Amino acid sequence: MIKLTVIFILVVIWLQIAFSQQQQQQCIIFINNISSNNNETCGNSTTNACDSLHSAIQACDYQQLTLNMVFNFANGSYPIASGYAYPLYNQVLTLNGVSNETIFDFTGSTTNILEIIEPPNGNFGDTTELIITNVQMTNLQTSFLQTNTYQSHLTVTLTNVTFNHVNFALNALSALSIIATAPQGQTENDVTPVNLNLQNCEFSYLSSEKQKQGIAINAENVNIAISHCLFANNTGSNSIIFTMEGTIEIDNTQFIGNQISSMGVLTVVNQVTANQSISSTTFDNNSLWGNSSGYSIASIVIFDSTLNIIDCEFTNNIITSIWDSNLGLETTSVTVSNSKFIGNQVLNGVIYAGYRSSYVLDNSLFQSNVVTKSSVVVAEVSKSINSQSSKYLNNQGIIFILTSSLLELFNNTATDNGDYEIISCQGKSNIQVDTGNIFDTLALINCQEGSNCQINTNSIGLSCPKSTSSSKESSSTDDSKSKKPSKTAIILISVLSGIALLAIITIGLVYLFKFHKKSSYQPI
Repeated sequence: MIKLTVIFILVVIWLQIAFSQQQQQQCIIFINNISSNNNETCGNSTTNACDSLHSAIQACDYQQLTLNMVFNFANGSYPIASGYAYPLYNQVLTLNGVSNETIFDFTGSTTNILEIIEPPNGNFGDTTELIITNVQMTNLQTSFLQTNTYQSHLTVTLTNVTFNHVNFALNALSALSIIATAPQGQTENDVTPVNLNLQNCEFSYLSSEKQKQGIAINAENVNIAISHCLFANNTGSNSIIFTMEGTIEIDNTQFIGNQISSMGVLTVVNQVTANQSISSTTFDNNSLWGNSSGYSIASIVIFDSTLNIIDCEFTNNIITSIWDSNLGLETTSVTVSNSKFIGNQVLNGVIYAGYRSSYVLDNSLFQSNVVTKSSVVVAEVSKSINSQSSKYLNNQGIIFILTSSLLELFNNTATDNGDYEIISCQGKSNIQVDTGNIFDTLALINCQEGSNCQINTNSIGLSCPKSTSSSKESSSTDDSKSKKPSKTAIILISVLSGIALLAIITIGLVYLFKFHKKSSYQPI
Protein backbone atom coordinates (compact mmCIF):
# COMPACT_ATOMS: atom_id res chain seq x y z
CA MET A 1 0.00 0.00 0.00
CA ILE A 2 2.82 2.37 0.87
CA LYS A 3 4.54 1.54 -2.45
CA LEU A 4 1.36 2.35 -4.39
CA THR A 5 1.04 5.68 -2.59
CA VAL A 6 4.65 6.57 -3.36
CA ILE A 7 4.20 5.57 -7.00
CA PHE A 8 1.03 7.68 -7.24
CA ILE A 9 2.81 10.71 -5.79
CA LEU A 10 5.73 10.26 -8.19
CA VAL A 11 3.35 10.01 -11.15
CA VAL A 12 1.59 13.22 -10.09
CA ILE A 13 4.92 15.03 -9.73
CA TRP A 14 6.07 13.73 -13.12
CA LEU A 15 2.85 14.91 -14.77
CA GLN A 16 3.23 18.35 -13.19
CA ILE A 17 6.83 18.60 -14.39
CA ALA A 18 5.84 17.46 -17.87
CA PHE A 19 2.98 19.95 -17.98
CA SER A 20 5.28 22.73 -16.76
CA GLN A 21 7.87 21.88 -19.39
CA GLN A 22 5.20 21.92 -22.07
CA GLN A 23 4.09 25.34 -20.87
CA GLN A 24 7.65 26.64 -20.98
CA GLN A 25 8.35 25.12 -24.38
CA GLN A 26 7.21 27.60 -26.99
CA CYS A 27 5.91 26.94 -30.44
CA ILE A 28 7.67 29.67 -32.44
CA ILE A 29 6.34 30.10 -35.97
CA PHE A 30 7.43 32.53 -38.70
CA ILE A 31 4.79 33.87 -41.09
CA ASN A 32 5.27 35.70 -44.39
CA ASN A 33 2.55 36.79 -46.79
CA ILE A 34 4.72 36.03 -49.84
CA SER A 35 5.04 32.40 -48.76
CA SER A 36 2.82 29.71 -50.28
CA ASN A 37 3.63 27.16 -47.60
CA ASN A 38 0.60 26.01 -45.63
CA ASN A 39 1.60 22.49 -44.67
CA GLU A 40 1.80 21.25 -41.09
CA THR A 41 5.59 21.59 -40.91
CA CYS A 42 5.77 25.23 -41.98
CA GLY A 43 7.08 28.10 -39.92
CA ASN A 44 10.20 26.72 -38.24
CA SER A 45 12.36 29.35 -39.99
CA THR A 46 12.03 32.54 -42.02
CA THR A 47 12.84 30.58 -45.19
CA ASN A 48 10.12 28.05 -44.41
CA ALA A 49 7.54 30.58 -43.21
CA CYS A 50 3.86 29.78 -43.04
CA ASP A 51 1.59 31.78 -45.31
CA SER A 52 -1.08 32.75 -42.76
CA LEU A 53 -2.19 32.81 -39.15
CA HIS A 54 -4.41 29.81 -39.81
CA SER A 55 -1.47 27.75 -41.12
CA ALA A 56 0.65 28.77 -38.12
CA ILE A 57 -1.95 27.48 -35.67
CA GLN A 58 -2.11 24.20 -37.59
CA ALA A 59 1.67 23.88 -37.34
CA CYS A 60 1.57 24.26 -33.55
CA ASP A 61 -1.27 21.74 -33.36
CA TYR A 62 0.85 19.30 -35.35
CA GLN A 63 3.73 19.72 -32.87
CA GLN A 64 1.30 19.46 -29.93
CA LEU A 65 2.72 22.70 -28.59
CA THR A 66 -0.31 24.94 -28.18
CA LEU A 67 0.15 26.12 -24.60
CA ASN A 68 2.63 28.86 -25.53
CA MET A 69 2.54 29.99 -29.15
CA VAL A 70 4.65 32.80 -30.62
CA PHE A 71 3.86 33.94 -34.16
CA ASN A 72 6.34 36.31 -35.85
CA PHE A 73 4.90 38.09 -38.88
CA ALA A 74 7.00 39.71 -41.60
CA ASN A 75 5.91 43.10 -42.90
CA GLY A 76 3.03 43.16 -45.37
CA SER A 77 -0.73 42.71 -45.44
CA TYR A 78 -2.37 39.54 -44.17
CA PRO A 79 -6.02 38.93 -45.13
CA ILE A 80 -7.89 37.28 -42.28
CA ALA A 81 -10.26 34.81 -43.89
CA SER A 82 -13.93 34.82 -42.95
CA GLY A 83 -15.27 31.90 -40.99
CA TYR A 84 -12.18 31.39 -38.84
CA ALA A 85 -12.56 32.01 -35.12
CA TYR A 86 -9.62 31.24 -32.88
CA PRO A 87 -10.61 30.12 -29.36
CA LEU A 88 -7.96 30.65 -26.72
CA TYR A 89 -8.01 29.51 -23.08
CA ASN A 90 -5.36 28.60 -20.50
CA GLN A 91 -2.73 29.39 -23.13
CA VAL A 92 -0.23 32.09 -24.06
CA LEU A 93 -0.48 33.60 -27.54
CA THR A 94 1.99 36.19 -28.84
CA LEU A 95 1.57 37.97 -32.19
CA ASN A 96 4.61 40.02 -33.25
CA GLY A 97 4.64 42.31 -36.27
CA VAL A 98 7.28 44.60 -37.73
CA SER A 99 7.15 48.27 -36.66
CA ASN A 100 3.46 48.65 -37.49
CA GLU A 101 4.18 47.54 -41.07
CA THR A 102 2.37 44.29 -40.44
CA ILE A 103 -1.29 44.69 -41.40
CA PHE A 104 -4.18 42.40 -40.54
CA ASP A 105 -6.90 43.06 -43.14
CA PHE A 106 -10.33 41.87 -42.04
CA THR A 107 -12.20 42.82 -45.22
CA GLY A 108 -15.11 40.42 -45.61
CA SER A 109 -14.56 38.72 -42.27
CA THR A 110 -17.87 38.37 -40.43
CA THR A 111 -16.93 36.37 -37.32
CA ASN A 112 -15.20 37.39 -34.11
CA ILE A 113 -11.50 36.69 -34.56
CA LEU A 114 -10.15 35.82 -31.11
CA GLU A 115 -12.39 34.43 -28.40
CA ILE A 116 -11.32 33.77 -24.82
CA ILE A 117 -14.23 32.07 -23.11
CA GLU A 118 -13.86 30.33 -19.77
CA PRO A 119 -15.46 26.85 -19.91
CA PRO A 120 -17.80 25.60 -17.16
CA ASN A 121 -14.93 23.59 -15.66
CA GLY A 122 -12.53 26.55 -15.60
CA ASN A 123 -10.90 27.35 -12.29
CA PHE A 124 -8.87 29.95 -10.42
CA GLY A 125 -5.53 28.46 -11.43
CA ASP A 126 -6.11 28.74 -15.19
CA THR A 127 -4.12 31.52 -16.87
CA THR A 128 -4.56 32.98 -20.34
CA GLU A 129 -2.32 35.65 -21.84
CA LEU A 130 -2.57 37.50 -25.15
CA ILE A 131 0.34 39.69 -26.32
CA ILE A 132 0.27 41.68 -29.58
CA THR A 133 3.00 44.08 -30.79
CA ASN A 134 3.56 46.16 -33.95
CA VAL A 135 0.36 45.21 -35.78
CA GLN A 136 -2.15 47.34 -37.68
CA MET A 137 -5.77 46.11 -37.73
CA THR A 138 -7.93 47.48 -40.51
CA ASN A 139 -11.41 47.02 -42.01
CA LEU A 140 -12.83 45.18 -39.01
CA GLN A 141 -16.55 44.46 -39.21
CA THR A 142 -16.70 42.33 -36.06
CA SER A 143 -14.94 42.33 -32.70
CA PHE A 144 -11.25 41.45 -32.88
CA LEU A 145 -11.26 40.17 -29.31
CA GLN A 146 -14.21 38.94 -27.30
CA THR A 147 -13.72 37.49 -23.81
CA ASN A 148 -15.87 36.16 -21.02
CA THR A 149 -14.08 34.83 -17.95
CA TYR A 150 -15.01 34.26 -14.32
CA GLN A 151 -12.37 32.87 -11.94
CA SER A 152 -9.47 32.29 -14.31
CA HIS A 153 -6.71 34.86 -14.87
CA LEU A 154 -6.54 36.78 -18.14
CA THR A 155 -4.00 39.40 -19.22
CA VAL A 156 -4.17 41.24 -22.56
CA THR A 157 -1.22 43.43 -23.58
CA LEU A 158 -1.19 45.48 -26.79
CA THR A 159 1.89 47.52 -27.74
CA ASN A 160 2.14 49.63 -30.91
CA VAL A 161 -1.16 48.24 -32.17
CA THR A 162 -3.44 50.29 -34.43
CA PHE A 163 -7.16 49.82 -35.10
CA ASN A 164 -8.35 51.96 -38.00
CA HIS A 165 -11.19 52.17 -40.53
CA VAL A 166 -13.44 49.89 -38.51
CA ASN A 167 -17.12 49.97 -39.48
CA PHE A 168 -19.55 48.00 -37.36
CA ALA A 169 -22.52 49.53 -39.23
CA LEU A 170 -25.67 48.45 -37.38
CA ASN A 171 -23.89 45.80 -35.30
CA ALA A 172 -23.60 46.43 -31.55
CA LEU A 173 -19.91 45.56 -31.32
CA SER A 174 -16.61 46.75 -29.86
CA ALA A 175 -13.09 46.32 -31.21
CA LEU A 176 -12.14 44.93 -27.80
CA SER A 177 -14.98 43.41 -25.79
CA ILE A 178 -13.47 42.20 -22.51
CA ILE A 179 -15.89 40.91 -19.92
CA ALA A 180 -15.33 39.13 -16.62
CA THR A 181 -18.57 38.25 -14.92
CA ALA A 182 -20.13 35.57 -12.76
CA PRO A 183 -22.25 32.89 -14.41
CA GLN A 184 -25.84 32.49 -13.33
CA GLY A 185 -26.07 31.32 -9.75
CA GLN A 186 -22.56 32.50 -8.83
CA THR A 187 -21.52 35.59 -6.87
CA GLU A 188 -19.81 38.59 -8.44
CA ASN A 189 -17.44 38.73 -5.46
CA ASP A 190 -15.60 35.71 -6.85
CA VAL A 191 -14.86 37.32 -10.22
CA THR A 192 -11.16 37.61 -11.06
CA PRO A 193 -10.56 40.96 -12.84
CA VAL A 194 -8.92 40.93 -16.27
CA ASN A 195 -5.78 43.01 -16.85
CA LEU A 196 -5.76 45.09 -20.04
CA ASN A 197 -2.58 47.00 -20.90
CA LEU A 198 -2.40 49.35 -23.90
CA GLN A 199 0.79 51.21 -24.78
CA ASN A 200 1.41 53.36 -27.89
CA CYS A 201 -1.84 52.15 -29.43
CA GLU A 202 -4.21 53.97 -31.79
CA PHE A 203 -7.96 53.67 -32.35
CA SER A 204 -9.04 55.87 -35.26
CA TYR A 205 -11.99 56.06 -37.67
CA LEU A 206 -14.09 53.50 -35.83
CA SER A 207 -17.81 53.90 -36.48
CA SER A 208 -21.11 52.32 -35.49
CA GLU A 209 -24.71 53.44 -35.78
CA LYS A 210 -25.91 50.93 -33.20
CA GLN A 211 -26.27 51.76 -29.51
CA LYS A 212 -23.21 50.09 -28.02
CA GLN A 213 -21.21 50.73 -24.87
CA GLY A 214 -17.65 51.38 -25.99
CA ILE A 215 -16.96 51.17 -29.69
CA ALA A 216 -13.21 50.85 -29.06
CA ILE A 217 -13.21 49.16 -25.64
CA ASN A 218 -16.11 47.66 -23.73
CA ALA A 219 -14.90 46.38 -20.37
CA GLU A 220 -16.47 44.89 -17.26
CA ASN A 221 -14.39 43.90 -14.23
CA VAL A 222 -11.22 44.89 -16.06
CA ASN A 223 -8.18 46.71 -14.68
CA ILE A 224 -7.24 48.99 -17.57
CA ALA A 225 -3.88 50.74 -18.04
CA ILE A 226 -3.60 53.03 -21.10
CA SER A 227 -0.39 54.93 -21.85
CA HIS A 228 0.68 57.09 -24.83
CA CYS A 229 -2.34 56.13 -26.93
CA LEU A 230 -4.54 57.99 -29.43
CA PHE A 231 -8.32 57.80 -29.85
CA ALA A 232 -9.18 59.99 -32.84
CA ASN A 233 -12.05 60.65 -35.27
CA ASN A 234 -14.23 57.85 -33.96
CA THR A 235 -18.01 57.98 -34.31
CA GLY A 236 -20.01 55.96 -31.82
CA SER A 237 -23.53 56.22 -30.52
CA ASN A 238 -22.52 55.32 -26.96
CA SER A 239 -18.96 55.93 -25.72
CA ILE A 240 -15.56 55.29 -27.24
CA ILE A 241 -14.39 53.58 -24.04
CA PHE A 242 -16.88 52.12 -21.57
CA THR A 243 -15.64 50.54 -18.35
CA MET A 244 -17.65 49.13 -15.44
CA GLU A 245 -16.16 47.87 -12.18
CA GLY A 246 -12.39 47.21 -12.28
CA THR A 247 -10.06 50.22 -12.42
CA ILE A 248 -8.74 52.60 -15.05
CA GLU A 249 -5.41 54.42 -15.33
CA ILE A 250 -4.80 56.67 -18.36
CA ASP A 251 -1.56 58.56 -18.94
CA ASN A 252 -0.25 60.72 -21.82
CA THR A 253 -3.15 59.87 -24.10
CA GLN A 254 -5.14 61.94 -26.61
CA PHE A 255 -8.88 61.89 -27.36
CA ILE A 256 -9.29 64.06 -30.46
CA GLY A 257 -12.18 64.69 -32.86
CA ASN A 258 -14.50 61.97 -31.56
CA GLN A 259 -18.28 62.21 -31.99
CA ILE A 260 -20.86 60.58 -29.71
CA SER A 261 -24.62 60.82 -29.20
CA SER A 262 -24.85 59.55 -25.62
CA MET A 263 -22.69 58.92 -22.55
CA GLY A 264 -19.03 60.02 -22.69
CA VAL A 265 -16.02 59.71 -24.91
CA LEU A 266 -14.83 57.90 -21.79
CA THR A 267 -17.51 56.44 -19.49
CA VAL A 268 -16.54 55.15 -16.04
CA VAL A 269 -19.15 53.25 -14.00
CA ASN A 270 -19.20 51.92 -10.44
CA GLN A 271 -15.53 52.17 -9.52
CA VAL A 272 -15.73 53.92 -6.15
CA THR A 273 -13.17 52.03 -4.10
CA ALA A 274 -10.33 52.21 -6.60
CA ASN A 275 -7.74 54.99 -6.63
CA GLN A 276 -7.78 55.62 -10.37
CA SER A 277 -6.51 58.53 -12.41
CA ILE A 278 -6.29 60.25 -15.77
CA SER A 279 -3.07 62.22 -16.12
CA SER A 280 -1.35 64.32 -18.81
CA THR A 281 -4.19 63.55 -21.20
CA THR A 282 -5.85 65.78 -23.82
CA PHE A 283 -9.52 65.93 -24.80
CA ASP A 284 -9.74 68.18 -27.87
CA ASN A 285 -12.44 68.98 -30.43
CA ASN A 286 -14.83 66.24 -29.34
CA SER A 287 -18.45 66.87 -30.30
CA LEU A 288 -22.02 65.61 -30.65
CA TRP A 289 -23.08 63.10 -33.27
CA GLY A 290 -26.52 62.86 -34.84
CA ASN A 291 -29.55 64.56 -33.34
CA SER A 292 -28.46 64.40 -29.74
CA SER A 293 -29.58 67.18 -27.40
CA GLY A 294 -26.18 67.30 -25.73
CA TYR A 295 -27.47 66.82 -22.18
CA SER A 296 -25.44 64.34 -20.09
CA ILE A 297 -22.89 63.92 -22.90
CA ALA A 298 -19.29 64.71 -22.04
CA SER A 299 -15.64 63.95 -22.63
CA ILE A 300 -15.74 62.05 -19.33
CA VAL A 301 -18.96 60.66 -17.86
CA ILE A 302 -18.76 59.23 -14.34
CA PHE A 303 -21.27 57.09 -12.44
CA ASP A 304 -20.66 56.11 -8.81
CA SER A 305 -16.89 56.34 -9.12
CA THR A 306 -13.77 57.98 -7.70
CA LEU A 307 -11.46 59.65 -10.20
CA ASN A 308 -8.38 61.89 -10.12
CA ILE A 309 -7.79 64.12 -13.15
CA ILE A 310 -4.26 65.51 -13.15
CA ASP A 311 -2.44 67.80 -15.64
CA CYS A 312 -5.11 67.29 -18.30
CA GLU A 313 -6.40 69.63 -21.02
CA PHE A 314 -9.98 69.99 -22.25
CA THR A 315 -9.96 72.29 -25.28
CA ASN A 316 -12.35 73.27 -28.10
CA ASN A 317 -14.93 70.63 -27.23
CA ILE A 318 -18.62 71.02 -28.11
CA ILE A 319 -19.62 68.80 -25.21
CA THR A 320 -19.33 69.06 -21.43
CA SER A 321 -15.88 68.18 -20.13
CA ILE A 322 -16.89 66.22 -17.00
CA TRP A 323 -20.42 65.06 -16.17
CA ASP A 324 -21.46 62.75 -13.37
CA SER A 325 -24.41 61.08 -11.75
CA ASN A 326 -24.98 58.54 -9.00
CA LEU A 327 -27.03 55.48 -9.86
CA GLY A 328 -26.74 53.73 -6.50
CA LEU A 329 -25.83 54.47 -2.91
CA GLU A 330 -22.21 55.35 -3.62
CA THR A 331 -20.92 58.89 -4.01
CA THR A 332 -18.94 60.09 -6.99
CA SER A 333 -15.74 61.87 -5.97
CA VAL A 334 -13.65 63.79 -8.51
CA THR A 335 -10.42 65.71 -7.96
CA VAL A 336 -9.26 67.97 -10.80
CA SER A 337 -5.78 69.42 -10.34
CA ASN A 338 -3.41 71.43 -12.54
CA SER A 339 -5.75 71.08 -15.51
CA LYS A 340 -6.95 73.46 -18.23
CA PHE A 341 -10.43 73.99 -19.70
CA ILE A 342 -10.06 76.38 -22.63
CA GLY A 343 -12.27 77.38 -25.58
CA ASN A 344 -15.07 74.87 -24.99
CA GLN A 345 -18.58 75.69 -26.28
CA VAL A 346 -21.21 73.81 -24.30
CA LEU A 347 -24.88 73.85 -23.37
CA ASN A 348 -24.91 72.71 -19.78
CA GLY A 349 -21.67 73.37 -17.96
CA VAL A 350 -18.01 72.73 -18.59
CA ILE A 351 -18.23 70.65 -15.40
CA TYR A 352 -21.56 69.21 -14.27
CA ALA A 353 -21.55 67.94 -10.68
CA GLY A 354 -24.57 65.72 -10.12
CA TYR A 355 -26.48 64.29 -7.20
CA ARG A 356 -24.37 63.79 -4.02
CA SER A 357 -21.06 64.13 -5.87
CA SER A 358 -17.98 65.83 -4.46
CA TYR A 359 -15.48 67.86 -6.51
CA VAL A 360 -12.17 69.49 -5.76
CA LEU A 361 -10.96 71.95 -8.42
CA ASP A 362 -7.36 72.69 -7.53
CA ASN A 363 -5.01 75.07 -9.34
CA SER A 364 -6.90 74.75 -12.62
CA LEU A 365 -7.71 77.21 -15.41
CA PHE A 366 -11.14 77.87 -16.96
CA GLN A 367 -10.67 80.33 -19.80
CA SER A 368 -12.63 81.53 -22.87
CA ASN A 369 -15.38 78.95 -22.47
CA VAL A 370 -18.86 79.72 -23.82
CA VAL A 371 -21.86 78.29 -21.96
CA THR A 372 -25.23 78.95 -23.57
CA LYS A 373 -27.77 77.55 -21.09
CA SER A 374 -26.19 77.36 -17.66
CA SER A 375 -22.77 78.06 -16.16
CA VAL A 376 -19.13 77.06 -16.31
CA VAL A 377 -19.59 74.82 -13.24
CA VAL A 378 -23.02 73.38 -12.45
CA ALA A 379 -23.72 71.83 -9.04
CA GLU A 380 -27.04 69.97 -9.07
CA VAL A 381 -27.81 68.79 -5.51
CA SER A 382 -24.14 67.89 -5.20
CA LYS A 383 -22.42 67.24 -1.90
CA SER A 384 -19.70 69.85 -2.33
CA ILE A 385 -17.66 71.87 -4.82
CA ASN A 386 -14.31 73.05 -3.51
CA SER A 387 -12.50 75.45 -5.84
CA GLN A 388 -9.07 76.54 -4.69
CA SER A 389 -6.27 78.48 -6.37
CA SER A 390 -8.09 78.29 -9.72
CA LYS A 391 -8.70 80.94 -12.38
CA TYR A 392 -11.92 81.75 -14.26
CA LEU A 393 -11.07 84.18 -17.06
CA ASN A 394 -12.89 85.54 -20.12
CA ASN A 395 -15.73 83.04 -19.94
CA GLN A 396 -19.20 83.74 -21.37
CA GLY A 397 -21.76 82.73 -18.78
CA ILE A 398 -22.22 82.54 -15.03
CA ILE A 399 -19.31 80.82 -13.28
CA PHE A 400 -21.25 78.71 -10.74
CA ILE A 401 -24.89 77.63 -10.60
CA LEU A 402 -25.82 75.95 -7.33
CA THR A 403 -28.94 73.96 -6.58
CA SER A 404 -29.04 72.83 -2.95
CA SER A 405 -25.26 72.41 -2.88
CA LEU A 406 -22.19 73.48 -0.93
CA LEU A 407 -19.66 75.76 -2.65
CA GLU A 408 -16.28 76.60 -1.11
CA LEU A 409 -14.08 79.25 -2.75
CA PHE A 410 -10.50 79.75 -1.59
CA ASN A 411 -7.86 81.89 -3.35
CA ASN A 412 -9.56 81.93 -6.76
CA THR A 413 -9.51 84.58 -9.47
CA ALA A 414 -12.60 85.39 -11.58
CA THR A 415 -12.16 88.37 -13.91
CA ASP A 416 -13.17 89.64 -17.36
CA ASN A 417 -16.04 87.18 -17.67
CA GLY A 418 -18.99 88.05 -19.91
CA ASP A 419 -21.61 87.69 -17.18
CA TYR A 420 -21.20 89.80 -14.06
CA GLU A 421 -22.58 87.02 -11.84
CA ILE A 422 -20.07 84.76 -10.14
CA ILE A 423 -22.70 82.57 -8.48
CA SER A 424 -26.37 81.88 -9.13
CA CYS A 425 -27.84 80.27 -6.04
CA GLN A 426 -30.98 78.13 -6.03
CA GLY A 427 -32.61 75.94 -3.42
CA LYS A 428 -30.93 75.54 -0.04
CA SER A 429 -27.25 76.15 -0.73
CA ASN A 430 -24.26 77.15 1.38
CA ILE A 431 -21.44 79.34 0.11
CA GLN A 432 -18.10 79.78 1.85
CA VAL A 433 -15.77 82.48 0.56
CA ASP A 434 -12.40 83.57 1.95
CA THR A 435 -10.48 86.83 1.57
CA GLY A 436 -7.99 85.37 -0.89
CA ASN A 437 -10.42 85.44 -3.83
CA ILE A 438 -10.07 88.13 -6.51
CA PHE A 439 -13.36 88.97 -8.25
CA ASP A 440 -14.50 91.76 -10.59
CA THR A 441 -16.07 94.74 -8.82
CA LEU A 442 -19.40 93.95 -10.52
CA ALA A 443 -19.33 90.33 -9.41
CA LEU A 444 -22.14 89.24 -7.15
CA ILE A 445 -24.09 86.29 -5.85
CA ASN A 446 -27.54 86.06 -7.38
CA CYS A 447 -29.94 84.33 -5.00
CA GLN A 448 -32.91 83.22 -7.04
CA GLU A 449 -36.47 83.92 -5.90
CA GLY A 450 -37.57 81.37 -3.30
CA SER A 451 -34.04 80.15 -2.59
CA ASN A 452 -32.47 79.78 0.83
CA CYS A 453 -28.82 80.63 0.25
CA GLN A 454 -26.45 81.04 3.16
CA ILE A 455 -23.15 82.91 2.79
CA ASN A 456 -20.63 81.90 5.44
CA THR A 457 -17.22 83.42 6.24
CA ASN A 458 -17.85 86.09 3.63
CA SER A 459 -15.39 88.88 4.32
CA ILE A 460 -14.99 90.37 0.85
CA GLY A 461 -18.42 91.96 0.64
CA LEU A 462 -20.20 89.75 -1.87
CA SER A 463 -23.89 90.54 -1.82
CA CYS A 464 -26.82 88.20 -2.15
CA PRO A 465 -29.78 90.14 -3.60
CA LYS A 466 -32.87 88.54 -5.03
CA SER A 467 -32.92 87.36 -8.61
CA THR A 468 -31.47 89.69 -11.22
CA SER A 469 -34.79 90.28 -12.92
CA SER A 470 -36.49 91.10 -9.62
CA SER A 471 -33.66 93.39 -8.60
CA LYS A 472 -33.74 95.28 -11.87
CA GLU A 473 -37.52 95.55 -11.75
CA SER A 474 -37.36 96.77 -8.18
CA SER A 475 -34.69 99.29 -9.07
CA SER A 476 -36.71 100.52 -12.02
CA THR A 477 -39.81 100.83 -9.84
CA ASP A 478 -37.89 102.77 -7.19
CA ASP A 479 -36.49 105.13 -9.81
CA SER A 480 -39.91 105.80 -11.25
CA LYS A 481 -41.29 106.48 -7.78
CA SER A 482 -38.51 108.89 -6.96
CA LYS A 483 -39.09 110.84 -10.15
CA LYS A 484 -42.91 110.99 -9.84
CA PRO A 485 -44.18 114.36 -8.28
CA SER A 486 -46.20 114.20 -5.08
CA LYS A 487 -49.96 114.93 -4.90
CA THR A 488 -49.39 118.22 -3.00
CA ALA A 489 -46.98 119.43 -5.65
CA ILE A 490 -49.53 118.69 -8.34
CA ILE A 491 -52.24 120.72 -6.54
CA LEU A 492 -49.87 123.65 -5.94
CA ILE A 493 -48.82 123.71 -9.56
CA SER A 494 -52.46 123.63 -10.66
CA VAL A 495 -53.41 126.57 -8.40
CA LEU A 496 -50.47 128.67 -9.55
CA SER A 497 -51.26 127.88 -13.14
CA GLY A 498 -54.88 129.00 -12.61
CA ILE A 499 -53.82 132.29 -11.01
CA ALA A 500 -51.40 132.99 -13.83
CA LEU A 501 -54.08 132.28 -16.40
CA LEU A 502 -56.55 134.58 -14.61
CA ALA A 503 -53.97 137.40 -14.50
CA ILE A 504 -53.33 137.08 -18.20
CA ILE A 505 -57.05 137.27 -18.97
CA THR A 506 -57.51 140.37 -16.73
CA ILE A 507 -54.60 142.24 -18.32
CA GLY A 508 -55.95 141.41 -21.74
CA LEU A 509 -59.41 142.77 -20.95
CA VAL A 510 -58.00 146.04 -19.51
CA TYR A 511 -55.86 146.57 -22.57
CA LEU A 512 -58.77 145.88 -24.89
CA PHE A 513 -61.04 148.37 -22.99
CA LYS A 514 -58.48 151.21 -23.19
CA PHE A 515 -57.88 150.63 -26.87
CA HIS A 516 -61.59 150.70 -27.63
CA LYS A 517 -62.09 153.95 -25.67
CA LYS A 518 -59.25 155.73 -27.46
CA SER A 519 -60.42 154.72 -30.90
CA SER A 520 -63.98 156.04 -30.19
CA TYR A 521 -62.85 159.60 -29.10
CA GLN A 522 -63.28 162.33 -31.93
CA PRO A 523 -61.70 165.87 -31.55
CA ILE A 524 -63.97 169.04 -32.36
